Amino acid sequence: FRGTHTGHLDGLPAPTQKSMETHYVYSMHVNSEGKVDKITKVWHAAWAAAQAGWTLPQPVPDVVAAQSFFHACESGKGWVECKRFCTPDAVFDAQAEPLQGINTVQDYTEWMKSIAVVAMPGCSYELNSQSFDPKTSTAVFVGTFRGTHTGHLDGLPAPTHKSMETHYVYSMHVNSEGKVDKITKVWHSAWAAAQAGWTLTPPMPDIVAAESFFHACESGKGWVECRRFCTQDAAFDAQAEPLRGINNNTVQDYTEWMKSIAVVAMPGCSYELNSQSFDPKTSTAVFVGTFRGTHTGHLDGLPAPTQKSMETHYVYSMHVNSEGKIDKITKVWHSAWAAAQAGWTLPPPMPDVVAAESFFHACESGKGWVECKRFCTPDAVFDAQAEPLQGINTVQDYTEWMKSIAVVAMPGFSPSIPRPALQFSLALSVALIQDTLMGFQHPRRSQWRPIMFTLCM
Repeated sequence: FRGTHTGHLDGLPAPTQKSMETHYVYSMHVNSEGKVDKITKVWHAAWAAAQAGWTLPQPVPDVVAAQSFFHACESGKGWVECKRFCTPDAVFDAQAEPLQGINTVQDYTEWMKSIAVVAMPGCSYELNSQSFDPKTSTAVFVGTFRGTHTGHLDGLPAPTHKSMETHYVYSMHVNSEGKVDKITKVWHSAWAAAQAGWTLTPPMPDIVAAESFFHACESGKGWVECRRFCTQDAAFDAQAEPLRGINNNTVQDYTEWMKSIAVVAMPGCSYELNSQSFDPKTSTAVFVGTFRGTHTGHLDGLPAPTQKSMETHYVYSMHVNSEGKIDKITKVWHSAWAAAQAGWTLPPPMPDVVAAESFFHACESGKGWVECKRFCTPDAVFDAQAEPLQGINTVQDYTEWMKSIAVVAMPGFSPSIPRPALQFSLALSVALIQDTLMGFQHPRRSQWRPIMFTLCM
């Protein structure tokens, strides 16, 4: 190849007006269809570049790539610059209070950028030493950071105008492609925080996190505050009449119910934490409490305000997972006793056939899923060999379809079924289900089914 560099091209220096004459080799693999599927070029690019007057970047050894990351990160360049030296999902770890919740190198570099640009503009750093262990492919950097807190930054206190000089170490693992894929920072953040006049939140042991949830829940803070201490799908369970309507049995819905009690139904209520304990073997926190309040506000699902007061004891059993988050709560509460104090009349527990009959009437009268879900599992299945109902596979969708029939298509219609026939069909349904579960093969079951459906319809 022969040529003279006279034109501008991104990635090359400005035109040098110099010429090159360079030898090269292509090795091309051709597949069974006659297509080239791989090319290898052998070329002494440095020789050609010298002829053309170009200065080529030197290959970056592992420690040099890690060092480039160090300088980009500490100078507040953020992920835009630092990602050149990292894998996209590079992991970050640090046992330091200000860095709790930061688990990726991307987030850490953005945090460092906010420190360097916003909180401590004009800060500086010093690289004290560096080394590379080829056996573990790990680069280690020892540094000193200096800065004065003069800027406002979310997550930090108001500017203190105090300075810090803090030592730290980065341990960076470099993968086979020369990219940083994991960083561990060792840093005495409490020492640095004391210099800067910051008050850090200490790590919360399991019992402390659970206690924080208890106070947030009982004071009516709702899920917005309580979710900090829970998994997103934390489960809730209680054998208590007022809590049967907690949707999907989740802690999220329970905390919102408690909020409605504290803010709407019983404003000014109070609670007392009588005792608490933690069982490390089962990772379970137990809280015994007393709730006091007067029913003065209107709340859907409760009777009209009675102006009566309750003082009721209860227990929470909270399971805490390996990450310190609550993933299940069981409440033990004699709700009937509390209801009697407040003048509430609670519905008694419903036997199976009564619950099914209640569903029947709610569904056929067009109440929809809002009412019918009280009697069903959230994922209850629906099946029918009927053209208008093709594609409807859940009880939720069917109850909404029935609602649309009763309210929109046929307003004013009324279902009618003789009480004995209803009782017989429900009983027969239960019998058939029990028969199936027991594995009993009745010779005339195929004749029983049409009878059941005839009575139900």
